[in-house]
Parts: sequence; structure tokens; C-alpha cells
Amino acid sequence: MSDGIELVAPKMKLHQFTENLAGSTLHFQIYYMLDQIFIWAGSGGIRLDDLQVAMQTRHSEQMPLVSTLFGDVSGASDSAAMAQRISKRTGKHIVLSCSLPPDSHLMQAVVEKRLVQVITSEDNVRPNGELSVDKTSDQNTSSMGENTVQDSNLADH
Repeated sequence: MSDGIELVAPKMKLHQFTENLAGSTLHFQIYYMLDQIFIWAGSGGIRLDDLQVAMQTRHSEQMPLVSTLFGDVSGASDSAAMAQRISKRTGKHIVLSCSLPPDSHLMQAVVEKRLVQVITSEDNVRPNGELSVDKTSDQNTSSMGENTVQDSNLADH
């Protein structure tokens, strides 16, 4: 420690799962960081077709601001609106890439609902924004019916 700066190891929690929703097999990867969550959801292989960032600011009281880093920059993309709503519901900065078939509004609604359920569950993020990290295990894997869940706590030492 020098000049009042304390160095700490960065921590991240990875939650991966696959579910059958809306008649399709969907894959999810959620990376939990301190005040930000990176989400990828898709029905095929992992691709970053687009990337949206949504965050609440003191100037955006109604809805979080959203910006497209790449992909559909028209501002009317379904992914941008989804990132904005998830950010509003969770109070977190959201980075989102969604690789779903075009014009699949029902599937997008189901994916968004499931993401909010998972993110806001007390197993993942505590109310004060602190990550819930299992200190006893680096990797937990369980299978529940059609769901396959893998949680990883990553720390860079």
C-alpha cells in the first residue's frame, strides 16, 4: 500500500446456463462485476452480433441511457430496449449482447424476464450491490431438469 491506495484482487462471478424457453434452446452467460453486469444470451453459437450498454445516471431519472457500441445503431433495436429495461429493473450498468432470431419478440420478452429473475435472485447479487461469492468452492455445477447451471467465481491474483 502506497499513498493511501489499497490494491485488491478483482472479482467476477460467471453464471452460465442453458434453458428451453419459448420452444427454443437458449444459452446464457452472465458476468457479475461490482456495479456492472455483462450478459450474453442467444439461441445459437456464441456471437456478438451487437453490443449495448445501458446505465442509470443522475440525468436519466425515467429510463437509463443506452448506447450501441456495435451492431444495429438505429436506436430502435430490441437489444437496446432490453438492456435499458434490465438496467432499470436491476439498478446496475448493463452490457448486453443478444443473438436471437430477428423478429422474435415473444422469445425476447421471455429471455428478458428470465434474465431479470436470475440477476435479481439473492443468490447472485445482494441488495447493497455486493457480489454473493461462495468462498468454499471455485466451481459449482448442477443439473435441474432441462436447465444446466454452472457458476464460477473468478479472481485474478
